[in-house]
Amino acid sequence: HRRGSVEILLSPQGHIMHSLNTVFILTDFALARPASRIYMADMPYGVAFACVYLVFEWVFHARTGLWHYPFLDYDKPFIELAHVALLGVFVLFWRLGALLSDSVPHDRLEERKGQ
Repeated sequence: HRRGSVEILLSPQGHIMHSLNTVFILTDFALARPASRIYMADMPYGVAFACVYLVFEWVFHARTGLWHYPFLDYDKPFIELAHVALLGVFVLFWRLGALLSDSVPHDRLEERKGQ
């Protein structure tokens, strides 16, 4: 990666972008929560999305020489281990989301099924 990508990532704009993304996702989940759940069986879709994004990053890097995130740079030592750890964190958070989803009443979902 070039130094500029790290500077952008750590800049106020980078923090605002990622923070707002988190707010939007949590808002979406809060608004849809009564009608939806997170299932462990759907996790392969999340992993597939991550793999598609990784391919996008490789193509982007091949064309520009930049990495959006330094931990995606496959020239670094032990990067395979970092990617496996990142996948583990992804699975852990998906599981946590599924557990939280199961702990919330889904009355509106049952009402919709009856209609």
